[in-house]
Amino acid sequence: MGKNLRLNASARAETGGGVSRKLRRHGKMPGVVYGPDMETVPIVFETNEMMHILRMPEYETELVSIKIGDSEPVDVLIKDARYDHIGLKLLHVDFYRIKRGSKVTVDVPLVMQGLAIGVKMGGILQVNMRLIKIRSLPRDLIHEIIVDVSEMDVGDSKHIGDLDVPETIEVLEEERRTIVTLLAKKAEEEEKEEEELEEAEEDESKEE
Repeated sequence: MGKNLRLNASARAETGGGVSRKLRRHGKMPGVVYGPDMETVPIVFETNEMMHILRMPEYETELVSIKIGDSEPVDVLIKDARYDHIGLKLLHVDFYRIKRGSKVTVDVPLVMQGLAIGVKMGGILQVNMRLIKIRSLPRDLIHEIIVDVSEMDVGDSKHIGDLDVPETIEVLEEERRTIVTLLAKKAEEEEKEEEELEEAEEDESKEE
């Protein structure tokens, strides 16, 4: 946290698909701000400014200070950035206003770290969860949770209850949920590799 992200915006009276397309043609982006104790406010802002924020890998857990016209800035989280069907063109952004003193719920990535002992021995690391839902005060939000897999051997698993997270973070998942498992190499895969090796040897002998 603490990048002091800022975005200047203006309230917009007109809404609808036609209006939004016209804004985007002129380098502007439509969006809305919503949250507790407030009505949804349609806004418009510079597309380039927004793209600068969205290029940050941790943008979903960064507070953004939005100043709408002459009003006082409000702190928000980016709740949804919508793109076109091929995922290249930004179409609309939803911002959630943070109520002072209230906790927020976000998804943060689980990052596997280290080379597992079992992988070195030919095992396969199977990742079952890549995102985890957490809740905390905005100032305590974290961008990711590291899962150290370096000591895992074949047959080992790591669960939600094994995670090391700050006391300020509430994990909203069942402790028994499996994050990652280290599997033994499947017999059929080994057989396939042996068959491929035999075929390669046969081809070499024919060439000789």
